[in-house]
Amino acid sequence: MDEEHEFHNREMHISGKFLQGHDDQVNDPINDPIKLEKREQQIIDLLRQRSDMTRKEMGDKLGCSEATVKRELQGRNVMVCLYIYRLTDDTGFAPCVEKGLLSLACCKGGQIRNGKVINTGLRHRIGVNREADFTKDEVYILGTYKNKMLYLAKVTNVVTMEEYFDSMSEGRIDDIYDLVEGNLVRNNHLRAKNVHTAPDRIKKDIAGQYVVLSDNYVYLGADAVSIDSISKYYPNFQETKTYFDKEAKYIIDECMKFRDGKKHSPTTPIYKRGCCK
Repeated sequence: MDEEHEFHNREMHISGKFLQGHDDQVNDPINDPIKLEKREQQIIDLLRQRSDMTRKEMGDKLGCSEATVKRELQGRNVMVCLYIYRLTDDTGFAPCVEKGLLSLACCKGGQIRNGKVINTGLRHRIGVNREADFTKDEVYILGTYKNKMLYLAKVTNVVTMEEYFDSMSEGRIDDIYDLVEGNLVRNNHLRAKNVHTAPDRIKKDIAGQYVVLSDNYVYLGADAVSIDSISKYYPNFQETKTYFDKEAKYIIDECMKFRDGKKHSPTTPIYKRGCCK
């Protein structure tokens, strides 16, 4: 990261790109009255609950038209968005930090419910909006480990898993899949360490569908720090918490105080420990 980098509140393209359901016409009809301040807060509250919610879904919940939600989003210079999740391991695998690039290619993927694979999880949540301009949009991920700040990353690119494992992952620690005839197949890398070898774990990985990338990050690894001023914002379990605007910028600024420009090693490197849970 550039040492002079500043976190400006640029306009996120959430109205036309970052939210789903953006294929409607520009000149939307006005079918209901607008109460801007109240509705604005309601939209933010909905996005906190589920940040991949479409405009139509928000309109249904708020009792207004999709067009009204679109106008409300377009009327804001939105937004700084921060996802926070809790890691159970810090091995250098997920995230993988090598050669100036942080990748989240495995873990934080989908789920299996009643035997059915569901495309969900943090990678999918960010990835479904991959057409957003991540060079301008302010989207961040904060990973905590043992209630400490492990890493902060600004999302600078999103690719599909197929794209990543076909041409970008070679030589990286997280290079555990091959693209064979268009399908992702678990290869032999890290199998001896029992890393993501269980069939259900592989299904969950692939259900995440996308890989989140950052060349603008702070990774502290074994030197992760406790930050009392923001610990109340951390998730207690495996859920992902989402914050916007003022709260997000405050948390980001607090984390940036620990940026030292040094290279940090994982807490327990995977080649020594193995078995990413």
